Amino acid sequence: IDDGRPDTTGVMRCRYSDDDGVTWSAETYDYPVGPNAISNPDPNVPSNWIVYQNVFTTPEGHVLAPFTRWASDTFDPARALNLSLLEHWSEVCFLRFENILTETDPTKLVVTTWPKTPHGLQVESPYRVGVSVAQEPTVQALSDNRLICVMRTLTGLNYYALSEDDGRTWDTPRPLRYEPGGNPILNPMTPSPLYRLQ
Repeated sequence: IDDGRPDTTGVMRCRYSDDDGVTWSAETYDYPVGPNAISNPDPNVPSNWIVYQNVFTTPEGHVLAPFTRWASDTFDPARALNLSLLEHWSEVCFLRFENILTETDPTKLVVTTWPKTPHGLQVESPYRVGVSVAQEPTVQALSDNRLICVMRTLTGLNYYALSEDDGRTWDTPRPLRYEPGGNPILNPMTPSPLYRLQ
């Protein structure tokens, strides 16, 4: 199914390894990527999404995979307008693997999609009024266990948002700065990786 772009429309399908990745299970397991307001209303059409960075273990011990969610063609006619993927409506959402660090049976894994709101994290495009372009998120924990999520935008700046509840809810994204009140970090719509150092 192609509902935005053929390489982003799809299910999350997994295999497991018992030998550190040397061999993998023949069986596959599908886990839900919950829809939101920009998803196709047809439940048989998978979400448009991609995980760009490594997963992250939260302070509460959940595995979090931040992802870009692109809008369905039914929600945003960007493709019919011949706009590039960078101009399509996009938001930042999160897959949370609730029990993957303790559950050995892949049929019992619980995966939830956050935030539980109509929309994910949004940053308005400077070129299409009312359209969000927020992509390729990276998450890390701050020293007080709040989570910070950094994302690329079309504004020429990195944006970030904070979560105080282990990634369930987030505040409003704003420009990332070199220091409080300082200059914003310029970014020409390129990936925004964030790594924690010792």
